[in-house]
Formats: sequence, C-alpha cells, structure tokens
Amino acid sequence: MITESSIKFNREKLGKTIEVGNASPHIERVLAIAQEACIDPRTADQKTTKKGFLVYPLDKKRYEQRANGNDFFITFSEEGRVKGFLMCYDRSFLQNLISEGEIGHEDGIISYLTKNTEPEDNFLYGDQIGISAENRTREAGTILMEKVFAKMKDRSMRNMYVAILHGPIRNEASINFVGRLGFENITEVTNSDGLVWGIYHADISKE
Repeated sequence: MITESSIKFNREKLGKTIEVGNASPHIERVLAIAQEACIDPRTADQKTTKKGFLVYPLDKKRYEQRANGNDFFITFSEEGRVKGFLMCYDRSFLQNLISEGEIGHEDGIISYLTKNTEPEDNFLYGDQIGISAENRTREAGTILMEKVFAKMKDRSMRNMYVAILHGPIRNEASINFVGRLGFENITEVTNSDGLVWGIYHADISKE
C-alpha cells in the first residue's frame, strides 16, 4: 500500500540522488522521452492514458530553440541519464516564440494568456512535462516543479499557468498532479484543431 508518508520518503530519497539542470545538453533524451509519452487523443482510449501523456511533442530543432537562453527548461538525471524534463517559459520568452511564429497549435491557450493577464505580470507558462515510464510513480515531476517554483521566487514571480487536455479525453493524471501542487482550473479553451484544454493557475506566493 502506498501512503502519503511513503511517497514523501520516496521523493526525499530521489531528491538526494538526482541532478537537475538546464535542458540544452540533453535535447536528444528530451525528444526521446517526449515521443515515448506522446499520444493522439482522437484515437487513444482513457485506459491507455492513466499515467499521463503529451499531445504536442516537438522536433529536435524546436526543443533546442526552447532550451536556448531559457532557465525554465530543465531536466533531471539519475546516474548520468536524463529521465525527465519540464519545459516552461516566462512571459518575455513566450512573447518571442509568438512573434517568431513558433506557437501555432496552442492558439486558444495563448490567446487566453495574452488577453487575461496583466502586461506587467511576468507569469510562467508550463508547456510540457515528460517523465520516463519507469519514473512516473517516483515523484520526479514534483521535484522538477519545486525547482521551478524556487526559480520563480528568486525572480519575484508568483503566477504560473498550465494547460491540460480536457477533450476528447481528459488527462486525469496531469490534472491530479497539478492539483496536488495547488493549481486550480480557471477556464476551458478550444484550440483551432478542436482539442479542449483546461487552463490551470497557481499563485506560488500563497504557499
């Protein structure tokens, strides 16, 4: 039986054995993990998605672009092997991606963020998290999020947003994951490809 205390112990133990750093040197592994976690939500059934998934994996060039100069694109490694990543953008980095035409499929999500946040709010947008299959029950994702929260606090940032698929299937694993970290569902949006996404928000200053 997995209890809250055993999960906490496993996370603390894992936190002592992994290394967290910038994703730039590890793009090949990031790509492999993303491809492993990718599904087509139009053809997948709910049973095959219970451990979480990615919908919009990128190619190597685009992952490299998002890692360059971005302190919020991080990986974790254990025994010298990358086993997961978290890719986020602050407001200015996201604006650069938009101006360069690098954000297309997420049009509904990006439209919401640009229209419903204050211009002076340097929020963080969590675009993707990918954990290798053997690490998805070890609280590795929580460790990555805690590292990002710490970076945000160092820069006096308080608001973080993530988008999680709600339809045609719900990414229940990711919904539960961000819920444990204090995120709340604030709205739903529909992208131009017809996929429905829940927008989740956390104010980390309330921790």
